[in-house]
Amino acid sequence: MILLAQSDHLMLFVLVALGLIIAILLMRAHRRLARGRDDDRALVVPRRPKPEPATRLMDGPPELARWEVEMHQTARDLSAELNSRASVLRAMVAEADRAAERLEAALRKAGAAGAPSSRPGASASARPQAGVAPAPETVYLLADYGFPSGDIASRLGRPLDEIERILRARDID
Repeated sequence: MILLAQSDHLMLFVLVALGLIIAILLMRAHRRLARGRDDDRALVVPRRPKPEPATRLMDGPPELARWEVEMHQTARDLSAELNSRASVLRAMVAEADRAAERLEAALRKAGAAGAPSSRPGASASARPQAGVAPAPETVYLLADYGFPSGDIASRLGRPLDEIERILRARDID
């Protein structure tokens, strides 16, 4: 306190003013720090994610836009190709069903005309007599459906050479 005892009023005034300035600065700093703590708490709270835009952002590179268009075009092309192949497959299955039905009808007709039944375990009495030749139309029909001559011979119960002779006669005509 010796310092204050030797000073005059001017020095005392300067010290009081300096004390007030320090007090004001400390209060402002305290307020700023308190506000900063509130801001820090706000930074910790996670922000809601923004929804992704449905369309491409316009500020992307032009290569990205071209690539995106090419990918969409490729997807459309592949989808169209798959759809066309599926429709062709459906048509082929329908045609195969119709052909199978025609073949079954021809086999039933041949069975009714005296050919042996195509069921396993059919009796031997259902086979045609040795002297009765199969109808050439039946042989032609089975050959048209892709049966080899051996299968046709076994289905009709006739010798293989007879079936081959009928088929050769057809080829000559």
